[in-house]
Amino acid sequence: MNKTALIVLVVALVLIAKPLNKNKNPKMEGADNIRIMNDELKKLGLSRNLRASILAVVGKESGFRPKWEIGYKNTDNARIRQVFNLPELSDAQLTQLKKSDRDFFNYVYSNERKPDLGNTQPGDGFNFRGSGFNQLTGRENYRRIGKKIGVDLENNPELNNTINVATKSLGQFFIDSLQSERGRKKAQELGGQYNDLGLLDSLKLAANVNAGLGNKLDSAKVENAFTRAKKFIYQIADVI
Repeated sequence: MNKTALIVLVVALVLIAKPLNKNKNPKMEGADNIRIMNDELKKLGLSRNLRASILAVVGKESGFRPKWEIGYKNTDNARIRQVFNLPELSDAQLTQLKKSDRDFFNYVYSNERKPDLGNTQPGDGFNFRGSGFNQLTGRENYRRIGKKIGVDLENNPELNNTINVATKSLGQFFIDSLQSERGRKKAQELGGQYNDLGLLDSLKLAANVNAGLGNKLDSAKVENAFTRAKKFIYQIADVI
């Protein structure tokens, strides 16, 4: 990979993504992280189109820096409803709930609302909120991915915000999903096997994987993820 081209790419993407830590050099941090993730995805045998697509999803999820999911206290209620679907809450209730990140995540990721996440203990919603490059979420995902990469993420979820662990968990999450029966069916809906798809079809698949394969390819959640990631895809595909 051409180092100059990669740095130019990251400069462009930093202008699109949210600013990184001002105490660090965002250009070099972003370049290093993109390179590390791309190398890991290559090892897993993923095509260039899929690698670019996964990195584009990372761009919109975390700005190429592993981190905890941000709170929603400053987010408009309409946007929160679009993301989490909360018809049971009035605007007044939602406004009160989002004031506390802990209360908010414990509610929206509760076992009652999202049983597939495996958040069965008090506080799990907050403790296992999104983290890492692609915002891994839920006790069950932390447990499953952690076992496969040899890191106890269930008891140490904060480790998913370290570069090496986040890179491994990102790759494991995507390869598991792409090779699952449901993932293969989604690829077939898009026209073939996951490594044979064109760039934008690969992006639609990657967006669907990260949004949850339980969502339909044409669902509002997947379409939103696809649209937000699309602004990164061409710059990334040009240099990896």
